Amino acid sequence: MSEPFLVRDSGMSLAELLVYVMLLVVITAIAGSLLITALTSQRDLTAMASATSRAQVVAASIEKGVRTASTVSAPAATAIGQRLVTRTGTFAAAGTATWQCQSWLITPAGDVYHRTSTAAIAAPTSLSPSGLSGWSLIAERVRTAPGATAAFTVNGGTVSLAIEAQAEGDGAPALVTNRISKQTLPTTSGTGPATC
Repeated sequence: MSEPFLVRDSGMSLAELLVYVMLLVVITAIAGSLLITALTSQRDLTAMASATSRAQVVAASIEKGVRTASTVSAPAATAIGQRLVTRTGTFAAAGTATWQCQSWLITPAGDVYHRTSTAAIAAPTSLSPSGLSGWSLIAERVRTAPGATAAFTVNGGTVSLAIEAQAEGDGAPALVTNRISKQTLPTTSGTGPATC
């Protein structure tokens, strides 16, 4: 008779264990690299989406004010920043208008403020909280677009908007260059300020 086959149950050899450990290290490094890349991409996309959102908020606010404006002006920039001023109307079904003054301010620090009033709006005297009393902050980290001489330029009834919203970190900034024209208005009379 033959002897039974002897099986040794001594576990893995050191060489086998080293191969398995090296494979585990390589797989972990690949998975970690993919995870880091995904997290970095998500961070950059989130920053870019935030910048785009801020730029769109500013552009939509200005567009809404300019479309129904009877007058639009962009006074010369000062140390406080650059302003855009409109006399904007709300029209009733009977064709009567209620007018109000609106103004937007882009500061050198990149803050965008908006103000609405039933009287002419003067430029703020300072960028302190008391100087900006009555002004609402609508966006931060917004500046004049690269290559543009001003954020707002007015030519007749058309406003050219050229702004860039900065993204955080390495995200790409959101650039908005837009031309907004006044609509033909049913009337320029009504209640409210005659000039802004």
